[in-house]
Amino acid sequence: DIGDEFQIVVSFAERVELCLYGHGEREAKASCILDMEKGERGVWNQYLEGDYHGCYYDYQIWTDGEFCRTAKGTYFRSGPTSHGVRLN
Repeated sequence: DIGDEFQIVVSFAERVELCLYGHGEREAKASCILDMEKGERGVWNQYLEGDYHGCYYDYQIWTDGEFCRTAKGTYFRSGPTSHGVRLN
């Protein structure tokens, strides 16, 4: 099965969303927003079945009940492997 694992390390976050913008040109509004699952040591994960190679994405980080910041992944355009970034 084809799939992509998205990860971000944000120990201070209470919620992280994965925002997908589709293939080709980045759109102004995300086509899909998914809540990520919090794992150990502040690692947030989301596995998606399918081929997301070339898909633009970023992460929306929430803390204290409010939006905090946006973080682009290490590979802003998705490739055929795991994609991750670390924020301290």
